[in-house]
Parts: sequence; C-alpha cells; structure tokens
Amino acid sequence: MQLDYKAIGKRVRMQRNAKHLSQAELALKVSMTNPHISNIERGETKVSLPTLIEIARALDTTLDELVCDNLPEAKDILLGELSDTLSSCSHQELGIITDVTKALLQSMRARKCEDKPAARPKREDTK
Repeated sequence: MQLDYKAIGKRVRMQRNAKHLSQAELALKVSMTNPHISNIERGETKVSLPTLIEIARALDTTLDELVCDNLPEAKDILLGELSDTLSSCSHQELGIITDVTKALLQSMRARKCEDKPAARPKREDTK
C-alpha cells in the first residue's frame, strides 16, 4: 500500500489551522524545525509513524484524522467532516451546495467513463 503523503500533509495543515497554530508553533510543540513541518505539510517528506503520532498529539487529534485518505474507513470520516461543514449553512446555501455537488459528481462520473481505454478487439492469430 502506497501512502499519500500529500493528503496526510494537507490534513496536518488543516488541523493546525483549525487550532490557530503557526508552523513554527507546531514545530516547537513537537521538537522539530519549521522547515520540516513545512515539508510534511507539502507532502515533500515521508513522515514517520512516531513523528505523525507526535503531531497528532500536539494537534489534539487522532491518527485516523490525519491518514484517513489512506484508509478504507475514510468515507465515514469524510462524511463526518462534510456534515460538520454543512451544519453551519443556511437553507439557501445548502440548496446551492446540493446543486453544485450533483453537477460535479455527474461531470466526474462522465469523465471517468471517457477516461477508460476502449476495449481493443481481439486479434486473431495468423500462423
């Protein structure tokens, strides 16, 4: 299984921003350098498990939250995040988000079908 370090870094950044911490403040909490935190957040380094545990503790979150894009159970976590985000929306905003989401999914699914290579006809052996 290949880990998506860019996705992990994005989640670290999201959690850090949610806690209103700068990269320097997070680096200080986990005894790392600011450039190292920056590299982790950009997915430029393969963050180790012990480092990720320290970051999760410093951000008062779980490893699941940081690596959920790499887990089969990610759907539940992502649905929870979406639910939290949508709970603050007005009725009108929810309607717009619903319309945009439906259009986006339709477009993504149509492109996915177009991107599949066409089945090649079987060649008959010529001996």
